[in-house]
Amino acid sequence: MGASKEVQDLNALARDYKAGKFPNFPTHYIPTGRLKDSSANELTKACLAFFKINGFFATRVSTTGLMRDGVWTKGNTRKGMSDLVAVVNGLAVFTEIKYGRDFQNASQKQVQKEVEQSGGIYLIARTYADFERQMLAVIHSQHQKEKG
Repeated sequence: MGASKEVQDLNALARDYKAGKFPNFPTHYIPTGRLKDSSANELTKACLAFFKINGFFATRVSTTGLMRDGVWTKGNTRKGMSDLVAVVNGLAVFTEIKYGRDFQNASQKQVQKEVEQSGGIYLIARTYADFERQMLAVIHSQHQKEKG
């Protein structure tokens, strides 16, 4: 199965973004079609690209620990933290990536509750099209409030 229309559009936007960033670089050498949503990792990359292309701050949150001198050290990130944290026009947006049969655990639900109670936005993305739809709704809602 090929990429969804939304992923194809994202790849086109990414190419245009790179062409604008490096205007003296021949466009036929700019890689195309690299973004996908065929795994949790690929979906995460696609969501990060959306934020970057649209001029928003975003970062991936690593909740894993690491091996130090042969000993496993727990990470110091809060349990249940979302996979991505972004700032969209001054609004905190937390995105949890859930691919396939993956689902939220209790600590992730608690983080979602706290984020929403604090006025932030918490999204659960299962596909890139799903993520894009939710983000466009967030952006549209912000524009409506500004007009308001």
